[in-house]
Amino acid sequence: MIRSCSKDDALLPVFEGGGKDPIEVRHARSQDALADFVDSAAIGLHWVASDGTILWANKSDYEPLGYTAEEYIGHNITEFHADSEVIADILQRLTRGEKLLEYSARLRCKDGSVREVSITSSVRFDESGKFLHTRCFTRDVTEHLVVARALRESEERFRMLLAGVKDFAIFMLDAGGRVETWNLGAERLYGHSAEEIIGQHISGLYTEEDQRARREEEDLATASLHGRHESECERVRKDGSRYWAHVVTTAVRDSDGRLRGFAKVTRDVTDKRKAEEEKERLLRELKEAVAARDEFLSIASHELKTPLTSVKLNLRALEHRTEQTGEKTDGTAGRKIVRIHGQIDRLAKLVNSLLDVSRITANRLDFHLEEVDLGEVLQDVLGQFKEDLDRAGCSLHLRSDTGVLGRWDRLRLDQVVSNLLSNAIKYGPGRPVEVDLQRLGKSTRLVVRDHGIGISARDQERIFERFERAVSLQHYGGFGLGLWISRQIVEGLGGSIAVHSEPGLGSTFVVELPLGGPSDG
Repeated sequence: MIRSCSKDDALLPVFEGGGKDPIEVRHARSQDALADFVDSAAIGLHWVASDGTILWANKSDYEPLGYTAEEYIGHNITEFHADSEVIADILQRLTRGEKLLEYSARLRCKDGSVREVSITSSVRFDESGKFLHTRCFTRDVTEHLVVARALRESEERFRMLLAGVKDFAIFMLDAGGRVETWNLGAERLYGHSAEEIIGQHISGLYTEEDQRARREEEDLATASLHGRHESECERVRKDGSRYWAHVVTTAVRDSDGRLRGFAKVTRDVTDKRKAEEEKERLLRELKEAVAARDEFLSIASHELKTPLTSVKLNLRALEHRTEQTGEKTDGTAGRKIVRIHGQIDRLAKLVNSLLDVSRITANRLDFHLEEVDLGEVLQDVLGQFKEDLDRAGCSLHLRSDTGVLGRWDRLRLDQVVSNLLSNAIKYGPGRPVEVDLQRLGKSTRLVVRDHGIGISARDQERIFERFERAVSLQHYGGFGLGLWISRQIVEGLGGSIAVHSEPGLGSTFVVELPLGGPSDG
């Protein structure tokens, strides 16, 4: 019967009732250092006789399998191998003289499970050439193989995924720029099959102009230097046709940082680029149309202003001559003359608004800055609108601080107040209009509040845009310029204008201006 040896006779099988072979004793003692190592190592080690009997084993060899020394040592090695015939063949090869063999094996555990191991086996002979035993180093690679299999499966799934992608060309290049892989998307996009393109240089996919400029070398060099290179450029299909491509080139390096190749992802962006070009064309045409419109407005405004001035002068001359000759006009004629004056004033304001549109668009809205009493401007405008307020049935409630002086443009402020008051009358007929002017330290606040139809939240920003309206033109006149011009004037003077409103509850317009004018805005 074979039993495990002690340290004094380390690595030596001891037979009950028998002595030790002197050669084996000398060999065993020469292996004391090895015994000290293998007893504490995670590497399994066992010695096998020519008939397959396990002569000796360390704990790291049998304990991971769930056996004790008694259950393991002294038994035939084939009992613990799932592939016993393979192991028997290896033992025969070793005993016939092969010096070293490395192989994989599957060991049976006591609980019935199987462990994957890597074994390195060598033979030991005595000085006379007599076979002593086979020495086997065993390393458990079960977990390594599980991870390796999972990695291979993951890589295979990923490879299948990339191969099946049809909307993107995804392929690999070696470090020299030659194609190594080719997915369906690449075949569909470029027209080349995998058999035709693999092994070919990437330059064949570039245009002739790019090839002459050696653009492919530049792209790969940039990706190698920075890790990634992205571009939008023309590429060539197998049939010679061209398309616009969005290309991302990524350098692939190993764990030591050595360049192994490049990954290429290419997407056809021809339609996207055409859409962008069409959008740019439309925007260009739109800008040209706006410029033409603004030029027309400017010319038309100037042309209209001359006859309007002439009509107004002629009307005043007619009134003056009537007064001098003593001719009398009845009440109807007098009212008509007043209405004509009103119509001329409205036309003049519209012409001035159109002129302002062209000036603002061309960034030529000039200001004549001087010391202005905003309270006086307010009183003048309210006086001009007295008849309009009476006709609309709007009572006026005014609260104004005195001495609100600032460095502003008087005519432009008149324009802002007039636009706000006109809106209050237009959208709140028959209801009171409240005007509040306050001085607040280094600034002033003008509030114009009506109790009319109000403005929805979604329209409150839009009404300050050019030619924009929150209501139907059919029910309310105007060109949608007053608030836009007012904002340009207020912001040009360094201030701000805002509206607070709810549908059916009226609107409150708030203008804030720095007293020091634009330079303090």
